[in-house]
Amino acid sequence: YVGTDLSLEYNKDVYSSELKLAYGQQDNYDHKSGQNKSTGDHVAIEQFNAIWLNSYSVNEELSIGGGLDYRTEKLAKGYIAANSWGPAKDYDPEKSPRTNFGVSAVAQYVYDVWTLEASVRNDDNNQFGNNTTWQTAAGWSFYEGYELTLSHGTAFRAPSFVDLYYPGYEMPNLKPEESENTELSLSGAVSIVDWTVTGYYNQIENMLIWKGSGMQNVGEAEIKGVELEVKFDTDIVSHEFYLDYKDPVDKSGAKDTQLAYRSKRGAKWNAYATFDQWTLGSQYLYQGERFNGSTRLPSYSLWNFTASYAVNQNWDINAKLSNAFDKNYEMYTSYATPGRQYFVSADYRF
Repeated sequence: YVGTDLSLEYNKDVYSSELKLAYGQQDNYDHKSGQNKSTGDHVAIEQFNAIWLNSYSVNEELSIGGGLDYRTEKLAKGYIAANSWGPAKDYDPEKSPRTNFGVSAVAQYVYDVWTLEASVRNDDNNQFGNNTTWQTAAGWSFYEGYELTLSHGTAFRAPSFVDLYYPGYEMPNLKPEESENTELSLSGAVSIVDWTVTGYYNQIENMLIWKGSGMQNVGEAEIKGVELEVKFDTDIVSHEFYLDYKDPVDKSGAKDTQLAYRSKRGAKWNAYATFDQWTLGSQYLYQGERFNGSTRLPSYSLWNFTASYAVNQNWDINAKLSNAFDKNYEMYTSYATPGRQYFVSADYRF
């Protein structure tokens, strides 16, 4: 992946605004282990994003916000190698370019021990039409340091360009995913520890999920679970722990089954230390066992490390080491996953 992004921010009194621009090209190669990548399939996706966000504080209790965003993506180039799908061939570089224009609005009202929030978003997609989603939430600070929050809303997810047109795995008739989500959370603080427990229940129609021959829709799915989040500091090190237990169910068949490639258990630990001009970080990720039909994929653990150096108040240089110990694992049956990876980036703020 090669890309660049630009972010501009403006803050004055009760008004703030941010403009984000991003362009990138993602190259995907699909070839057998030990062979040169030129022997397999190749597809490159070009993407451009523009996002404009605004926030305004009407008074001490009420704040409002809104935004516009535009996204376009197209197949920049592609090649399908000779295989069981037929002879080698070039791919149409202008196949179904896609655009999405979004408009969003949000309002938050805070009074005494109550916090109320509502948001709405409309997406106009040249491939999947016009869709509106919404979210509402209410928070109650019933005791000092403790809050109970209830939220309910809808969501819409269009299939990605890769989902639809990846060479050899084309699924151009995929439907967008639609869902209705409810969450209840309790948060508090004990000594140096901040914690949140969240229970959630999601009902999903046409869920997008990988099934070996390409991305497919699951007509009806249900995911319910509980997540624990814990944060605390030890000297200069900040810690974040996440534990998640869920029951992901495919309800589209004659009987309920566990959703393909969805684990019931997960955990994550993030640690960051900042000193002088340096910020060093580590991340541990655990995913429980998953299933694809009767095929069991074992659990796995990964370590990632990051480093950031602030050259001055405007410049940051960043480095990341992913899958640091070159762990072999499977996310999908018979498909290799990236080994150890290195990333370097630079951020400049005007």
